[in-house]
Amino acid sequence: MFHRILEKPMAPPACCKICGAASDSEREYWVDTGTWEEFYGAVYYCAVCFEEIAALVGLIPTKEANRIKGQLEDARSEIRELKSSIAALSSLGIDVVTISGFVKDHPISLEEIGDGLGENIDRAATVVEQAASQGPNDVSDSKQRRKSKLDIDVG
Repeated sequence: MFHRILEKPMAPPACCKICGAASDSEREYWVDTGTWEEFYGAVYYCAVCFEEIAALVGLIPTKEANRIKGQLEDARSEIRELKSSIAALSSLGIDVVTISGFVKDHPISLEEIGDGLGENIDRAATVVEQAASQGPNDVSDSKQRRKSKLDIDVG
């Protein structure tokens, strides 16, 4: 039954039905319900009250949704970069599946990683960069060094 979002309520009483905030208050927006109550007037909800009602039914504010969308896009971008890195490693003859199998056999929970996640990612990036710089001729030797390094790091 909500008809539109307004910058300010227009018809009397021009205030929020719930909290009574007046149209001259600093509210991001107003919801015009499109209803009129006898002896009251037009029914509006201010942004604050409307978002509180929405939260009760599990909805999130637009700002929070946009933040989550940004995180999702960042994750998608990281996945694309990782896929590209895997393709580059594979083209150098590095068996990513074997490394992946090793990691699957030695799982680490996020709780164990904790705040060190960035360090682990940096360490993994260093290993990949070293392997890539060695070229395809040194693949078997670099695999053994990486496996030894992973044995030490992962446990």
